[in-house]
Amino acid sequence: MLYKKGEIQRFYVLGINVPFYIAKEDEKFLELKEKKKKVKFLAPLDNMLWDRNMIAKIFDFEYRWEVYTPVAKRKYGYYVLPVIYGNQFIARFEAEKVISNAPFKIRNWWWEPGIKTTNEMLDAINIAIGEFAEYLEAPCLQNYFDTIIKK
Repeated sequence: MLYKKGEIQRFYVLGINVPFYIAKEDEKFLELKEKKKKVKFLAPLDNMLWDRNMIAKIFDFEYRWEVYTPVAKRKYGYYVLPVIYGNQFIARFEAEKVISNAPFKIRNWWWEPGIKTTNEMLDAINIAIGEFAEYLEAPCLQNYFDTIIKK
């Protein structure tokens, strides 16, 4: 057993009675002290989202990839990406289809309930949007988030 050999570490999440395991060399990732929080966008099929029930229990975040859901039954949109700030799901968004040389655009943005925005958070979102647009090889407007999406 990997646990008995010390190759994996067992840990528990408050309120969940089932143990979780992590590779011994990855224990550093359990340390949640961040100097500066970052924003990350998750793809709908990211392995973090595979167990939707676990994500709901740990993060109180309900997610469903609606690409195969009929338009009339969608709650959000066709291809919606969850947004994480630090260790919290804060929002989700649907981007416009990326067309060559066209600026990156967000069609819709939905804040999670109870999220209070800060300047630090908005700056981190702007950075993440710029990095995401660069990854997609799409031009991006400066301070896109501040000028287009408001809470």
